[in-house]
Amino acid sequence: MPRTRPPYPEEFKREAIELVRLTGKSVRQVASDLGISEASLRGWIKQAERDQGKRPMAFRPMSAWSFRSCAVRTARSAWSARS
Repeated sequence: MPRTRPPYPEEFKREAIELVRLTGKSVRQVASDLGISEASLRGWIKQAERDQGKRPMAFRPMSAWSFRSCAVRTARSAWSARS
């Protein structure tokens, strides 16, 4: 079972992000200095950029199969609503 811990406080996340931005240290180095995973810190940075409008929201286009399945379900529900 993976080790879990309570979520990091928002203030801690903000300060970690600022360390990367202001010190010129790499994400890897700051994460190591703070004892957190590099993946966590990268995720916080990406989310902060999205929140500030500097990065578009994550978008994953639908596959043709997913799109067709969605269209079929929508059509079925439209027909059943008419009954």
